[in-house]
Amino acid sequence: MKPMIGITVNSVDGLKTVNERTIRSFHQHWNLLSSSYTRTVILAGGLPVLTPISQDEAYNAELVDVLDGLILSGGTDIDPMLSG
Repeated sequence: MKPMIGITVNSVDGLKTVNERTIRSFHQHWNLLSSSYTRTVILAGGLPVLTPISQDEAYNAELVDVLDGLILSGGTDIDPMLSG
């Protein structure tokens, strides 16, 4: 069985510019990720799993249980208080 690799995604509200294009969907929130991340995981023999950031501890715990690895693709700064 191929390893399941989670990849965090970027959260974007409607009407923000992404790669010189505009998402024209009012009142929608988008999860975006460059396809180079998923292609690389596939080429390395893994199964990419797009993983939205969540404050839900039960959701996060279940992800940790099922994923074989996690790529933090970048984004806003993580509050240092969250790491203890």
